[in-house]
Amino acid sequence: ITASPSAVAPGGTVTVNWTSKNPVTGSGFGDVIKLTFADSPINNQNSWTTGNNISGTAGSFSVVMPNFTENWQFRYHANGAGYPTAFSNVVTVTNNPPTPTPTPTPTP
Repeated sequence: ITASPSAVAPGGTVTVNWTSKNPVTGSGFGDVIKLTFADSPINNQNSWTTGNNISGTAGSFSVVMPNFTENWQFRYHANGAGYPTAFSNVVTVTNNPPTPTPTPTPTP
């Protein structure tokens, strides 16, 4: 799982990209990605969001981050498992996110 950008302002948008080695198909529990506090223990079942149900071998989705400063992490729960099987990089919601560097336009 990767999340970008790694720092945003409160209420900013983050894109999450994921891949699955063992995608779930059909009925039953699917895979879920949840947004949690980065310092939460892995056995903590609480999350900021109920999670995004995912299927297939890869994909992406966007998330509007909470409106307060904190370090966050996306956690991949395979087959609806209580314990996450993969973790994203930490995303910092900060009042001072870095300013993106513009890409120069080539001169013809």
